[in-house]
Amino acid sequence: MATITTTTTTGTTTSSDNRRKRNTGGLIIGIAAIVISAIFFVVPFVFILLIASKPVAEANLLEFSWPSNFVLFDNLAQAFAARDYLMVIAFINSVILTVVSVAAIVIFSAMVAYVWQRRASRLNPLISMLILAGLIVPPAIVPTIWVLQGLGLFKTMPGLILIEIAYGLPFCVLLF
Repeated sequence: MATITTTTTTGTTTSSDNRRKRNTGGLIIGIAAIVISAIFFVVPFVFILLIASKPVAEANLLEFSWPSNFVLFDNLAQAFAARDYLMVIAFINSVILTVVSVAAIVIFSAMVAYVWQRRASRLNPLISMLILAGLIVPPAIVPTIWVLQGLGLFKTMPGLILIEIAYGLPFCVLLF
């Protein structure tokens, strides 16, 4: 890399030195932004962890202080066991819903996008319009519920999975 050297009364400077000086200001601003962002994101989690580590009477004070008794694991066991392990069941249901719907969205959107881009047709503008309409038009909740009730899928896991697939498909088709 060739550098341009200029001579001044104070000495010799190069353009790479000037670039370093300009980048130092940006580096300091970037580091400050990262530190401030980390504070805004980390402090709430530390507060939650501290509150969860305290006994119930002390946690009700909502103070940002160390617990007098460290009972985090007892509190977590109590929270998980509450209402017949409903939180654990909800977590398992969320994992099933997410994994199945994301897998189906990826498979179906990859197939649709591949055919849509590889096959030249007069219908491609219409397909583009329909995919964009799927992104733009807000979902109609009440008719969706009626359809799911008619199919017997309302308040079931397969019904939720189908809704997730239908709402995520247009965006993923455009990603592929």
